[in-house]
Amino acid sequence: MKVKFSWMYLAALVAAFTWTSCEKEDSVAPAVGITEIKVTPEGSAVSYTAAINGYDAVVAVPVDMLDAALAAATIEATPTMGSEVLYNNETIGAGVVVDLTSPVTLIAKGADGKTVAYTVTVTRASAADGNMLVKSSKFIGFPAGLIDYDVTYFNNKFYAITTAVSGTGTEEDPMVEYYQLFSSTDGINWSEVKYNASTEGVVLPEGQDGYVIGGEGARLAVYNGRMYVLGGARTKGADIYGNAAEADDWGWGPLARLDSWRSFSTADGVNFVCDTIGAVYTRNEDVRSIDDIAAAHVNVVSFDGKLFMQGGYYPAFGMWQGARRYLSSTDGKNWNNVTPASTSEENAVDVHQRMGNAFFVYKNKMWCLGGYKNFVDPGMMVNSVWSSEDGVNWAMEVDSVKGFSNIFDAEVLATEEAVYLFGGNICNAEGATVSNKIYRSTDCINWEEVEAPETFTARRHIAGVAQGNSAWLFGGIATPSGDTYGYPVTDTDEFATDTWVRLMN
Repeated sequence: MKVKFSWMYLAALVAAFTWTSCEKEDSVAPAVGITEIKVTPEGSAVSYTAAINGYDAVVAVPVDMLDAALAAATIEATPTMGSEVLYNNETIGAGVVVDLTSPVTLIAKGADGKTVAYTVTVTRASAADGNMLVKSSKFIGFPAGLIDYDVTYFNNKFYAITTAVSGTGTEEDPMVEYYQLFSSTDGINWSEVKYNASTEGVVLPEGQDGYVIGGEGARLAVYNGRMYVLGGARTKGADIYGNAAEADDWGWGPLARLDSWRSFSTADGVNFVCDTIGAVYTRNEDVRSIDDIAAAHVNVVSFDGKLFMQGGYYPAFGMWQGARRYLSSTDGKNWNNVTPASTSEENAVDVHQRMGNAFFVYKNKMWCLGGYKNFVDPGMMVNSVWSSEDGVNWAMEVDSVKGFSNIFDAEVLATEEAVYLFGGNICNAEGATVSNKIYRSTDCINWEEVEAPETFTARRHIAGVAQGNSAWLFGGIATPSGDTYGYPVTDTDEFATDTWVRLMN
């Protein structure tokens, strides 16, 4: 009897345990989450699947994917059984169009109301043929006679401001300068923008009903939702309205002169206003004419809620010389002189005295790297690196950059993780040479050379644009600087007209 009872008791325990376990299993809510995320950039025939790690989803797209395609990308998500996926509190269903130029959040929601957030980030990855590829061998759509240009990215398009010249300069064939604006949705094919320029407040010569934006050495900048065309000159010929070149003739031919500060801006890339109307320049609380800051080829960066302008050139005695501009603006129109201060008594700050230097933003600081003082000479090259958290107070990071030296006219572009330097002009005791090297840094002090294709020829004065973690490089100048004071564009220059994309990882 005791044995029989023991077996019956054991069977009852097993049955009870099994029933209890099943009851607990059945009461557990299904897991809430997302099993797959796909992204289809606008106009793309290919969808890209995210790599999901925990609640982070990273979508790798090709190195040449433009922000414009990501700004209107379709995102699809597959939830776990019994869950749904929301974007901005709306069920995404079969897919929803989102702006993936910055990370977005998807919410997985279960039937019991439990939610889990996923962060979706897009990164550009290396192409099948490497980290750098050529997109075009020439500028398609740019004018003949090109002598200068600058490129930026604004409202999901590339924009270029160009200067071109026609005519030989004789009485029978007078020289004419053309300043034109172009846009491109792919960085390859360019179309001229038939812009409108408001004449409100503008005093025009008699019989003239419009004006052109730009000029030799005009630079593009984006700030507070507007695109700016800043600086420039007209020294080689008349413009399309017949306004003569800015030049003096002291008996041995025309010498360059610069009379006016040029500044134009737009919110849509088509309708421009002249920002010099009513604008002032303030220096040491002294209000001056805005034309006192006239210059070409200035460095411009948006930082800490302001637009900063540094460097540039102006003609004196017929020669282009360093303008040594260092200004800031809170409205993109009126400018204030900035006197930089060193955070150390041992080191005198020189960021306002450099020409041909790189001026850029990285890791919430403004940086000044390379360039020269006074004129182009090995003894005038500057190799120290400075940084600033407010644009006024500057700290010397190192007195001599590690990895290269004596460089100017290089292009520097930054991501959140790294900084890349492309090309440039090297000036040493052996003479001036143009570089085809590419360097990478994570601290702007120590730089390492990274591999570049053999077909990426030596160049300086590149027009570069950062697209996420990719660099778009438009042409450059293939010949060394032949100007005593380093003015970046001369009559003997040879242009590179190819377009490259490089992954900045």
